[in-house]
Amino acid sequence: MPKLNLNYLEAVAVAVVIYYIGVWIKKNVRLVRDFFLPEAVVGGLVFAIFKYLLYKLGVCEIHFDNILQMFFMTMFFTSVGFAAKISFVKN
Repeated sequence: MPKLNLNYLEAVAVAVVIYYIGVWIKKNVRLVRDFFLPEAVVGGLVFAIFKYLLYKLGVCEIHFDNILQMFFMTMFFTSVGFAAKISFVKN
């Protein structure tokens, strides 16, 4: 099976595209908005399903360089905390 290895710059570019896919889905799907799912989670879920299907169908494996992983995970979880509504967190 072919392998697609993406360096950290390519991984960041893919992440930006995935984020904006999540923004589009969140804007157009009410269910996603009602559950306060962050755009990055929505886009990431779509990409995870896509990546899984590529792997299962034997099309290719995608590997990312994870040198920036900890930095972006910290930024993501911090931003999710800032986006929470107090009324929702209180309950």
